[in-house]
Amino acid sequence: MISIDTGQVRDGQAVTKSRLDLNPIAGPKIAKWLQGRALNKNGSRLADELGIDLAKSTLSHLEWSALTYAGHTVWNMHRGKEDVGAGRRRPRSEWIIQRDTHPALITEGTAQAILARLESARESRAPRARISDYLLAGKVHTPDGQPWHGNSGNYRIGKANIRSSILEEAVLQQVAIDIRSDLMVTAMIEKARAAQQPGDGQEIRGLQNELRDTDIRMKKLTNLVEETSAPGPLLRRLEELEVVRADIQQRLAQLIEEAGRAKALAAIQESDVRKMLNALAEDMAALSRDHLKDFLATLVETVCLDPATRSGEIRYRISPGSGVMLATPRGFEPRFTP
Repeated sequence: MISIDTGQVRDGQAVTKSRLDLNPIAGPKIAKWLQGRALNKNGSRLADELGIDLAKSTLSHLEWSALTYAGHTVWNMHRGKEDVGAGRRRPRSEWIIQRDTHPALITEGTAQAILARLESARESRAPRARISDYLLAGKVHTPDGQPWHGNSGNYRIGKANIRSSILEEAVLQQVAIDIRSDLMVTAMIEKARAAQQPGDGQEIRGLQNELRDTDIRMKKLTNLVEETSAPGPLLRRLEELEVVRADIQQRLAQLIEEAGRAKALAAIQESDVRKMLNALAEDMAALSRDHLKDFLATLVETVCLDPATRSGEIRYRISPGSGVMLATPRGFEPRFTP
């Protein structure tokens, strides 16, 4: 390699760039190897045939340096350490190329073919999906309880796999159908009424009596404070009763609120529940992925997916006491990938 002037100045000094200095022995071998790679021949096998003893990472570097071997000097190819998260190499649009700085080993067309293949391969490699990217993570199981796991954009178990997008779309479509069903409406009404049964009012009356008695005691103590020359003990007792009074008021307010809610739920109408569930089904399409995942976590207990029959069933969380109370009335059959 030899140094050439890039035409730029940094800190008062001319900036130079290393340029290819052809080796008369290795040069022809590298040229043949690059020409073969432009034709998509196997790089390792081709290197063995040509007697090129280089590491795989070095061979990859040769390909990315194809323009250098086509007679040009290239810089600004690599990002700085501060930008490492965006990838090692910059887009080609940001490369700075000084053309025809040295004799070429390969043609411009060969170099462009190599770079086009490298960029195409890089774009086609999708980033590895994280567990959090799977909408049904932890919810998909076989009929005997074995979990399906998210892997490389698929849900997998053993040798069976299905694209995550296919399964998730099938489940969302089925959920939108199920939450409008008569069975779901009935189950939701029963759940609401069972969760909030109106009480007989005895506990509320008891707290109201406690609050009245506490107020009377505090009023008497206040009168005594005004009459005594040593009010310290009385004031401390008043503070204790104030804490008791605040606790009673809080419990009483909570019971009154629960009683009102229970009364409303006891009188809930089927039309109200159906209207609410219809709106929920329509709103699903507008939810962000994170909110959709939270929604499914609340509604769905598990997705039972059989790898043998390729059929599934959604089991819903309906009763807080018994867990799963309702399964999808009709199964669904997402299309598996090979």
